[in-house]
Amino acid sequence: MRPYLLLQVLPLVLIPLWQSIYHAPRADRAAFAAAMALYVLAKIAEVLDHQIADALGFVSGHTLKHLLATSATAAIVWGLTRRCSAGGR
Repeated sequence: MRPYLLLQVLPLVLIPLWQSIYHAPRADRAAFAAAMALYVLAKIAEVLDHQIADALGFVSGHTLKHLLATSATAAIVWGLTRRCSAGGR
């Protein structure tokens, strides 16, 4: 279980470090920050699956996890399209 936990947490540490070392553009940092925040929310929804289902009644934490993970991907795509449309700056 520890390797899996490491796989889940390590990108949250390494991505900002990598962006800091290589001076990533502000739009890239914002897109990845939004994606990482959505990822953390997705993990919380996964852990609180049954509590969310009991509280809301119409949606489970598992469903919210997938919606939030998709939103995280959309945030990265949004950041990449902004960079490409700005001429690669």
